[in-house]
Formats: sequence, structure tokens, C-alpha cells
Amino acid sequence: MPSRFRARLEAWLPALVEAGPGNVHLAAWDLAEREPLGVAADVAVPAASTIKVPIMAAALTEVVAGRLGLSDTIPLKETRTGGTGVLDALGHLDRLSLADLLTLMVMVSDNAATNLVIETVGIAAVNAFCERAGLTSTRLRRLLMDYEARARGLENTTSARDQATVLEGLANGTLLPPRLSAFAMEVLAAQQFNDRLPALLPDDAAVAHKTGELSGIRHDVGVLTTPQGRRAVVAVLVTGLAGEPHSPTGAAAACRMVAEIGFACYRALSP
Repeated sequence: MPSRFRARLEAWLPALVEAGPGNVHLAAWDLAEREPLGVAADVAVPAASTIKVPIMAAALTEVVAGRLGLSDTIPLKETRTGGTGVLDALGHLDRLSLADLLTLMVMVSDNAATNLVIETVGIAAVNAFCERAGLTSTRLRRLLMDYEARARGLENTTSARDQATVLEGLANGTLLPPRLSAFAMEVLAAQQFNDRLPALLPDDAAVAHKTGELSGIRHDVGVLTTPQGRRAVVAVLVTGLAGEPHSPTGAAAACRMVAEIGFACYRALSP
């Protein structure tokens, strides 16, 4: 028999997914029962800002190896990156620590901070981490907001299962030592964009997560924790949304669907 979490989701999710917009890719499992549920979970899709989760994990792996330190300071650049974030507006800063850059990269999805982390860690090191962690569809191929590289077909990719896998490793402490695992989860819990997985949850539920979006894409991936301490990883990647950038209708419906999936996972975890 399937676990309670999986059985409940198997009963509730089809209607949500079928009624939603775009193409849904989903992976979810209870961290105690570890019985995955997937919908197109292994399909590689554009990662958007969810690529920042494995980038953070790869950077922290470099800290474990002694090649980097969280307190290492990294010089900022004068060129603007664009997209989300705050660094482009903070002209008085000339250096930030790796810890601060990782926090900005995830908490406010800062693209300038992300590119500095990528350049510090190296694309090859990020992809080597992904291979070691068993993330078969996740590859970093370019900097963020590099439209020329994207036009040449260089896309950062991931899958729902890969995202759930790396989140499980961070939540359970199997990827990193306890101190760095705790740092990663604290950064994810500080996420400021909460219109998807957490949107319909009660105040006593916790979600450590990372959103991602591009035109036609709305993602959210995270670790959901109930007041009773039960935890699940949930990754929902939505692609193929029609109407953008001229109409936000598809995007709004996708965000609502992801929120409903988040609530369904919360209910499935609850007594």
C-alpha cells in the first residue's frame, strides 16, 4: 500500500493539475516515508531561479572542501545584471561576504549576487556537484540574465525530481555538515517571494523554498514543515504558460495552482 502522504496526494492532485494552466512537472515525498510521487518529474525544463538552490549547495560544498569560506569577501562589479535583486541599486558597496551573496541570491533572488557566486565557484564546479548529487537533469550553462547565451541555446535546466532531491539532502543534512545545512535551510526559509507554495498555508506551517520565473514559466520548490514536525519536499515546475508578457492571466493561474498544490501537500502531511 502507498504511504498516507502519497495516497492522499494521488487522490487530490489530478484534479488540481488537470485544471491548471501550462505543463506541470511535480515531485513530492514525505521525508519520513520517502515514497515519491511524480508528474513528469524527470523532464528537463528551464530552471529559471530554481537553479540557485544547487548553486548554493555547490558553493557550500566548496566551503566544506576548504576552497572557500562563508566570511570570504568578494568584490562587486559596476556593471548591472538586471532582473530581480537589490545589488544593482546599492552603489556604495564594493565587497560582500560569500554568506551575504548566498543570502541575497536566494532570499530576494538577486541575479547580480548569483553571477558573482557562479564566477567565484565556477560553472564546472556547480555541474560537478550536480553530477555527484545525482541531479541528472540539472546543469548550469550560463550566467543569469545572459540573453546572448540564451539565444545561442544555452539554457540552465533542472527537473522536479532533481530539485526535490537536493532539497531533501539539505533538509536531512546528507549533503553538507550540520552547520552548513542549517545555513542553507535558514536562507531558504527567509525567501521573500511567497505567492506560490506558502500562499494558502496556515501561519504555523513553515516553508523553506525558492521560486523561479521567466516568461511562460512559474516554479516553486521547497521543504514544507507542519506544526507537528512532519516534513515533505515539494517541487512544482510549470512551463508553457500562454499570454506572457502581454497578459498575466496564465501566470496568475499557475501561481494559484502551485499554492493549491502546496496546501494539498500540507493536508496530506497533517494528522
